[in-house]
Amino acid sequence: MGKIVRIFLQEKKVSEEEIPKGWELLGGRGICGKIISSEVPPEADPLGSKNKLIFAPGLLGGCYVSSSGRLSVGAKSPLTGGIKESNVGGTAGQKLSRLGISALVLEGISKEPSILLISKDGVKFESATDLVGLKTYELVEKIKSRYDEKNAIIGIGPAGDKKLFLSGIFVSDIEGRPCRYAARGGLGAVMGSKNVKAILIDDKGANGISYDKRDEFLTLSKSWGKELIESRKVFTEYGTAVLIKIINELGGLPTRNFRVGSFKDADKISGETLRENALSRGGRMGHPCHPGCVIRCSNIYHDKNGNYLTSALEYETIGLMGANLEIGDLDAVAEFDRMCDELGIDTIETANSIAVAMEAGLFKFGDANGVKEALGNIEKGTVIGRIIGSGAKRAAETLGVKRAAHVKGQALSSYDPRCIKGTGVTFLTSPMGADHTAANILPGRTGYHFYDVDDDGGGVTSKEKKVEISRDVQIMVAVCDTLGFCFFVGPNLANMEFFAKLIKARFGYNCSALDLIEMGKDVITTEIEFNKKAGIPPVSKLPEFFYKETLKPKDLTFDIDEENIKKIWE
Repeated sequence: MGKIVRIFLQEKKVSEEEIPKGWELLGGRGICGKIISSEVPPEADPLGSKNKLIFAPGLLGGCYVSSSGRLSVGAKSPLTGGIKESNVGGTAGQKLSRLGISALVLEGISKEPSILLISKDGVKFESATDLVGLKTYELVEKIKSRYDEKNAIIGIGPAGDKKLFLSGIFVSDIEGRPCRYAARGGLGAVMGSKNVKAILIDDKGANGISYDKRDEFLTLSKSWGKELIESRKVFTEYGTAVLIKIINELGGLPTRNFRVGSFKDADKISGETLRENALSRGGRMGHPCHPGCVIRCSNIYHDKNGNYLTSALEYETIGLMGANLEIGDLDAVAEFDRMCDELGIDTIETANSIAVAMEAGLFKFGDANGVKEALGNIEKGTVIGRIIGSGAKRAAETLGVKRAAHVKGQALSSYDPRCIKGTGVTFLTSPMGADHTAANILPGRTGYHFYDVDDDGGGVTSKEKKVEISRDVQIMVAVCDTLGFCFFVGPNLANMEFFAKLIKARFGYNCSALDLIEMGKDVITTEIEFNKKAGIPPVSKLPEFFYKETLKPKDLTFDIDEENIKKIWE
């Protein structure tokens, strides 16, 4: 069983403790929620000393099973004011698991900019004074020149140093690049507020992972891996960008700050174009975001001259930096993505915030140079850059703009809720705010009650079932996040049953799919209760324009019964 490692930054002290009784099946998001809810005052300043920043691998992290190596990052969010878990691929989660660390908890505020070195020998504190303000790629190169290149690196860019609310936390990928992000919720600002620039994870000499029944675990893992390879080929070949054409044809691709649901240049920024450009320029499709993943939905994208530009171009970035800003040039979007990675900022929040600046007339829709100028302002820390860097909601309030797409202060992902209505329900009811990763209800997705699919042309299933499906999927996603699995393995009852078998083979615990579902409910209940104490209700509303405006070209409305939505967690 793993341990909780607490790092008291001001005192430069470290303590270790066993997992509390009753938390034996918790990791990742589940353990983040328990620590935050029991130890962080709901009224705490997210950037103050009483907030805690938690890094927690999933319960099955480090095991020989595909897509289980994700890392949860948790804290009270400066964007929403509530609880936040953001998870990420890369190499850090598996290394922490091999070190036997179930949760790494940062407490207080360091007196000077710091690097933390985590290994089997404990925690070392080193100065990072000369690294503050560095962009992420330069930061990683400097760290690699001083320390073992095989270390996993967790860190922030200059936006995190400035404590901007749209900043995220990067984790190095398999090649050591700073391009995997726990992007949502402004958690990079929390790390910056703690005066920690980077954390290095060295698992050399670690005891590794033990199994109650290793052969049984590996047999289960092997058969499941083969199934994922066959069933997720489209993501391997085209990445998540395959959704650009699909969502565009449904009429739900946010365009011009969520004014319409289709983009005339969708083909130019599609997954098909991404694949063609990547392969013809020496890039790569089918790149794993963390070791051992067989879905491999990531990619490596090169510029027109065949030089590395970014990894990876995802649907959310392309949809919001492309269509929603009316930029129909994939190379321009790739350049934006690289700039965001260098600054350490969430492309979803950033794109929505730039859209607000465009509404205010500071930049023009469709102007790629204007987007670069906006990102340049964030880097320089100008007044405009800090306004954009505060996130879409606060930028709109400062600039006097009414049209800002957010829920609970967090910007919407690249799905218009008038079309992808089940995801709209998730936006309104997730403790996390407008976060598609809490439960993205795409066509064909069902809950664990096995609702029949009845596609009405505006999303998934009949309206009456969308609330129930969102609830079910949110619960199963909470299970995935707690165990360390990527959302793309599929949050469904069959996988809950498979996860229960893995847990038995790994730990010897007897549990069922229904036990895991109850655990998922408890994870979400814990988060909701924290939010309530922080003054955040369980159910929110969309911005007014989503209710008043019909979404072209298919004349869609968000017509899910409000009273039904309010009852989702009863």
